[in-house]
Amino acid sequence: MIAVNDVTFAKEVYDIIAYRVVDELLGENPIIDWEGRFMRDEFGAQRAIGTRPPTNPVPPREIQGEYTHPGYGSFHFDAINQGNDQYHDIPRAVVDALAMSDFKLNTSSVWLSHWNKPFANYVAISHFDGPLFNWTILGVYNRSDLDFGNQEVAVVHNAGPAVVSKNGMGMFGNWYDAGPTVDDRPLVSDEGTVEQAAEVWFSKVG
Repeated sequence: MIAVNDVTFAKEVYDIIAYRVVDELLGENPIIDWEGRFMRDEFGAQRAIGTRPPTNPVPPREIQGEYTHPGYGSFHFDAINQGNDQYHDIPRAVVDALAMSDFKLNTSSVWLSHWNKPFANYVAISHFDGPLFNWTILGVYNRSDLDFGNQEVAVVHNAGPAVVSKNGMGMFGNWYDAGPTVDDRPLVSDEGTVEQAAEVWFSKVG
C-alpha cells in the first residue's frame, strides 16, 4: 500500500512511486526516471497562445513595473535574460522550468515577478505579438531524494494568455482556476476593452 498526503497530485505521485518500485523489483537497468517523465508530460506547460509567427514581436510598451489587484495582490515584473543581474538571482529550478516551458531566456522578452502565495512563488510573462503575452505560474518546492539529496524543484501550475495595455494587464485562460465547469472568457486583445473583458485585471501602479 502507498499512502500519499496530496490531493492535487496524489495519483501521479502514487504512479511515480509504484513504477519505481516495480522497476527495482524487476531489476531494470537503468531505472526509468518516472518523476522526470511525469514533470515533462504534465508540467512542461504548452504555450497559451498558438505558435503562428508573430507579426509584431516587439513589446508595444515598457512592461517592467508593479501591477496590482485587490484580491490577488501585486507583482513587480523585472526583465530577465541570461546577461543581466536579475537572471543570476533566480533559483536554478525556476530557470530550468521556464526553459522547459519554451521561454526564450536569451532574449529581452521575458519578465518575472516573485509572488508570495502558498502554492505559487513566481509569475512569468513572455511577449508573443503586439499586446499579447503568455503568463505562467510556478511553485518552488524542496524535494528530498535518496539519489540526489535535498534540492529545489519548480512546478508549473498554470499558464494562459494575457493582454497588456498602458493601464495594466488582463489575464485570460482560466487565471482564477475556477475549474472545468466554468468556461474561459474569450481572449480580447483590444486595449480599450480588455480591462472589462479580462478574467482578472491588474492595474499598473508603477
